[in-house]
Amino acid sequence: MKKKKVNISHIAKELDISPSTVSRALSGSGRISQNTRVKINEYLESHNLIPNTRERHYSDIVTKMISVVLPGEGDFVKIPYFSNVLYSVYDYFSIRGY
Repeated sequence: MKKKKVNISHIAKELDISPSTVSRALSGSGRISQNTRVKINEYLESHNLIPNTRERHYSDIVTKMISVVLPGEGDFVKIPYFSNVLYSVYDYFSIRGY
C-alpha cells in the first residue's frame, strides 16, 4: 500500500508537540529525547504516513527587496564611491524586475 504524505504541522498537532520538535526529530538534529523520536515514528508507521519535509517556508517567498548597508559615520553620501555603488545596484536590479 502506498504511503500518504503528511505535513509536519499535522503530525505535531496530532501528537501535541511543536512542529520544530517534529522537524528536529525527523532530521536527527537537535536535542530530542529518544521517546519523542519513537513516538513520532510509531505514529507515522501506524497511520502509514511519510512526512512531507518540503513544506513552504518563509524562505521560499521571493519579495524582490534589496538591502544595501552603508557606513553610518560622517558624510559618506558626499563620497562619489558610495553614490556609484548605489547607482550600480539600482541599475543591475531594475532591469531584472526588482
